[in-house]
Amino acid sequence: MKNAIFFLLLLTACTPMMVRHDMDSSTSFEPFHTYSLGPRPGGFSDDLMGSPLVQKRLYQALDAELQALHYQRASAAEADLIVDYATNSRLRYYTQNSSTTSVTTTPVQPASTTTTPARPATPAEPARPATTTTKTTEPVNQTTVSNTNTQEGGDYEETRIVVSMTDRRTGDMVWQGWISGRFNDMEGSREAAMQQGVQRLMQRLPYEAGGRLRRGSARYLYTFRPQP
Repeated sequence: MKNAIFFLLLLTACTPMMVRHDMDSSTSFEPFHTYSLGPRPGGFSDDLMGSPLVQKRLYQALDAELQALHYQRASAAEADLIVDYATNSRLRYYTQNSSTTSVTTTPVQPASTTTTPARPATPAEPARPATTTTKTTEPVNQTTVSNTNTQEGGDYEETRIVVSMTDRRTGDMVWQGWISGRFNDMEGSREAAMQQGVQRLMQRLPYEAGGRLRRGSARYLYTFRPQP
């Protein structure tokens, strides 16, 4: 089955999206001009990411990106590509290490002590008792540096949105990509985040409809790189 799977995971605003992709380099996109788009039956295990609102946003974002690449919408019976999408979530654990350095300066009065041992009497000199002499100098600052290491951890829910593209004629996988993150923790506009995630993923797709190499894609830049 020509099945291209995209994993889209939308993150919190402070967490960067991790985007990856893979594809069969021998696949020709020349036959692909039309697509059919819809949710995958039974493909929504997460109540939040599987809501009708999220499904609608996914549809709109993917539909807009595919049309921007000049693919045309068609029925499932006639489309060159069958595109569907699903979501799932899993619990992940994280650890965070932090280090704190403190510097303490204390005034110190340096001193040196000289001890002269006792000497018994001799015919030439009388006995001399032991003596101790202490000599002080100008005060100086003594600096002490201490480091404290702390490790914290916890768990979070990682959500994945899975989008599949299937070549209706041959059924072989044509492209695979994914985004990872924490969508359910996100604050603000989820609609804008959904659009941003889909846009970033689709930027990894190197071909427009009909197999035209997409300007600005990594494959385009490699193909038309300046020759030494």
